[in-house]
Amino acid sequence: MRAWRYHVLAGGTRVGTISLRDGHTRVFTHLVGHIGFAIDAEHRGHGYAGQAVLALLPEARRLVDIVWITTTPDNTACRRALERIGCVLVEAVDIPSYYVTYAQGERTKLRYRLELDGW
Repeated sequence: MRAWRYHVLAGGTRVGTISLRDGHTRVFTHLVGHIGFAIDAEHRGHGYAGQAVLALLPEARRLVDIVWITTTPDNTACRRALERIGCVLVEAVDIPSYYVTYAQGERTKLRYRLELDGW
């Protein structure tokens, strides 16, 4: 597996991070996703997550045809950001008991698909 992590910048200020992961196993397509992001609490609500995902798509297209992004059902801000940029909710999947976030109390991941045609 290869992964790249970038700072998300707004006006020269670091507002979060975004990662691109090159993997095609069930772990990538169902649990962690090809793209993951975290916007620092004080910078949320400005659309930075969606902008960062869109900026990363040309690089993602070199690796995969479809980008999978996952989140938890209770992360409404993430879900809104994904839907705003055209991600489609495909399904909810159970987190297996051996997966690291299961021990942290997570039981379900939502799988969002972003088609890369046209990017």
